[in-house]
Amino acid sequence: MNTKPESTTTSFAARVLPWLWVPTLYLFEGIPNNIVEKIGQILLQDLNVDKDTALRLVGLAAMPWAFKPFWSPLIDLYKTKRFWIWSLQALISLCIFLIAALVFGGVAPVSLIPVLFLIAIFSATHDIAADGFYMHGLSSERQSYFIGIRNTSYRFGVILCQGALVGIVGLLAKHGGLSIKAAWALVLASAALPLL
Repeated sequence: MNTKPESTTTSFAARVLPWLWVPTLYLFEGIPNNIVEKIGQILLQDLNVDKDTALRLVGLAAMPWAFKPFWSPLIDLYKTKRFWIWSLQALISLCIFLIAALVFGGVAPVSLIPVLFLIAIFSATHDIAADGFYMHGLSSERQSYFIGIRNTSYRFGVILCQGALVGIVGLLAKHGGLSIKAAWALVLASAALPLL
């Protein structure tokens, strides 16, 4: 009789808890990639870097995603996947704050590239930990069930970056009386806060 309530509780947890962490985990996973590859390019162009140079610089900053299989085995050697996820989300958010501060401070646009590169390293590592957590946290049946939720959440992160953030920067610069630098700094800092 004691095993039945435990199995009911476990069953309830297995049904409900993924709805709490799968959408937010993959929403977050979609944001840093777009901060580096899309927002980074638009931001550099808004800071008067020509399009070809901006593309090359952003391409260099995005290299860690291509090489993440080389360090993925190291994730399991130190701490837990949950530790990696939380730590990397905090580091990514702090890097976005740093970009906002650098833009607001008027530094040379090329100084943003090392920070974008750090975001890419942290994000690629976060992807490894998040996918591992997903694989270990859900049965194969539940993984199949949540694949659509996972992909939709990731795409929503893409839309949030490419649509909402860029649109808000444009509105603030055009109608809000802010310079393009101030608009970018405000939007990036405002985006980093809820991510943190």
